[in-house]
Amino acid sequence: MTMAAGPNVWLFCPARNVWGSVPRLLREFHDLSVLLRIRGIGLKVLVIDDGSTDGTGEELGRLVQEAPYPFLVLRRNAQGLGNATNIVAGYRWALEGARPGDLVGCCDADGEHSPRAFMYHIDWLAEHPKFTGVVGSIVYPPHVGNHVDRSMMHFVGGVQAGKAAADGPFYIQSPGFQLHRVESLDAAIALLPAYRSFFEEQVGTEFPRWGMHGVILYLLAAFGARLHAAYLECFGEAPNRDADKLAAQALAGLLHHKWLSEFIDAQGRRTAR
Repeated sequence: MTMAAGPNVWLFCPARNVWGSVPRLLREFHDLSVLLRIRGIGLKVLVIDDGSTDGTGEELGRLVQEAPYPFLVLRRNAQGLGNATNIVAGYRWALEGARPGDLVGCCDADGEHSPRAFMYHIDWLAEHPKFTGVVGSIVYPPHVGNHVDRSMMHFVGGVQAGKAAADGPFYIQSPGFQLHRVESLDAAIALLPAYRSFFEEQVGTEFPRWGMHGVILYLLAAFGARLHAAYLECFGEAPNRDADKLAAQALAGLLHHKWLSEFIDAQGRRTAR
């Protein structure tokens, strides 16, 4: 696809076992592409099916056959590689094609984020040139969380927002809805392989499945990013809010809080030499 001559938006969306939400997901990406095209802004979207076992990949293929989505790139992992691996792959895909002035972002595929919301945040960044990115916090008007849910969302989300130098707290611990100026991303993404090696050497375990969105934010903050925390509405129900997953996310976040600080300090000492 030939992108527009003006600024472009590059979005990626990891997807695993989200068969029921992908029809609306693609419709909303299509709506976004139309709104952007009116303004002379190009859109490219990568959807990564991470070895789904519920027919997500087949449903994506069927939908693309029924209606052309010229902005869409589909990628399928034969086996599930995990959230962290797909987030890194998505950013690298976008950075390979993005130019100065472009925006790069991501969202979830399960209905927890609405792709149409990117329109508001593209406008917000245009009106606030001193900010380098927008990070979403989910809001479910009818959702009433239990004590584990509330603790993770309010306490850990606040800690994460402070560490990411955001201008407000995050309602969830690791926001999957992000939009950044491409110029702010290169240095942070380039450090991810080194941080992963550092983490595994220090902790003695494999890199956590969760927490990569937070890692991106912390590295961006270390390079001087200025982030805006924006509340989002969602088109789905509150998915995957069980206590076990929340606890795993919170634990991964706390591990990253500790080892990212050590890693950034080590990088600073190495640069000072």
